[in-house]
Amino acid sequence: MKSLSFPKMLLIVLLLAGFAASAYITRANPSWPVNEVAVDGDISMQQRTAVFELLSDGGVRDLPMIELQSRVQDLSWVNTATLARRWPDALMVTVVAEKPMALWNDDAYLNDQGQVFSSPFVNEKRLPQLYGPEGEQEVVMAQYLQLNNMLFKGGQFIDQLTLDGRGNWKFKSNLEIDVLLGKTTLMERVQRLLQITDYIEVKGQLEQIRQIDTRYVNGAAVAWHDQSVVAQTHATELKLATNYNSQRESKL
Repeated sequence: MKSLSFPKMLLIVLLLAGFAASAYITRANPSWPVNEVAVDGDISMQQRTAVFELLSDGGVRDLPMIELQSRVQDLSWVNTATLARRWPDALMVTVVAEKPMALWNDDAYLNDQGQVFSSPFVNEKRLPQLYGPEGEQEVVMAQYLQLNNMLFKGGQFIDQLTLDGRGNWKFKSNLEIDVLLGKTTLMERVQRLLQITDYIEVKGQLEQIRQIDTRYVNGAAVAWHDQSVVAQTHATELKLATNYNSQRESKL
């Protein structure tokens, strides 16, 4: 093994000493002046501008690093922010923005974990609308993902999902059909719904459906746009009838 020459060893020692001194200065002087800020991350120009504006506010750059990081992460649309000093007077800010999965109760958004946040940088036209009681957002998001995954396999998806205060679920699909699911056996009821819509689609009548109530033991009640007719569809036979006697879920 070759030994290092004295000049090389000296250079390494000086470099290590420089790094140590820089780290010491940063720790000992948390308000080390910042004259240059660089913002990185998979974010839009508008989001970068928002971070720059925050850090350009009078006196903010002179705050300790931990407080600067807290200020950036306090932005409602920021998931995480990482800050690092760059010698001699630069600050590197790496931002991870929240990823909106749905609108929440008309005035906020949900990420994929069901956590609520607000943001002025979201294209709302692409998002489903979720409603539910305060504190139930994680439950609603989890149920949305499960139901939507099953519907997607049948060529449908949820535009709007609602959990009411009594624990009942309902949704509006991309077919513009209101679907009442009730409280229990939701996946079984969605499977029945898909069988029914597949059958009615063959008949060329999907656009005539206003609502499907799946809260029955053996079938579903179908309400039509053009008349107040409720039809019973048995999932096993897939036949429509104007009368039904299947028991609906109790305590709705």
